Amino acid sequence: MFPATVTEKLAAPVVQQATSLNADERQTLFLDYTEKADAVWLLKGEQGFVMLAQDGVERLPVWPHYDLVSAWISDEAEAVEPVSVSLQQFRQDWLPGLGKNGIELVLFPCREDEENSVLSAEELLASFDDSEPAA
Repeated sequence: MFPATVTEKLAAPVVQQATSLNADERQTLFLDYTEKADAVWLLKGEQGFVMLAQDGVERLPVWPHYDLVSAWISDEAEAVEPVSVSLQQFRQDWLPGLGKNGIELVLFPCREDEENSVLSAEELLASFDDSEPAA
């Protein structure tokens, strides 16, 4: 199963198991692990950050770990690289900007034929707030 602590490298069986989870399980894994790792992973290409478009809606894919982003990149992909953003910066700067621009987020996308968890920036921010332990 996915490591309970932050780790720099994931074993191939762990990546395979994580990418075989359903959308709800991947969303839970994303929220739990990004809180621990204090980082979100994005994919950046020559033209900027990789976006997915569906039904005229722009979506930013985000992942909880470098190895999971790497597993998503296809051999035919343009020159892209995983980029880490601190969770604090993502919450304070990225999510408000994405919300203003109407850009949704795809949490830990896997296969093209797999259902993915899609949230608005406001919903993702609320999900992070809900997952924080009470002070």
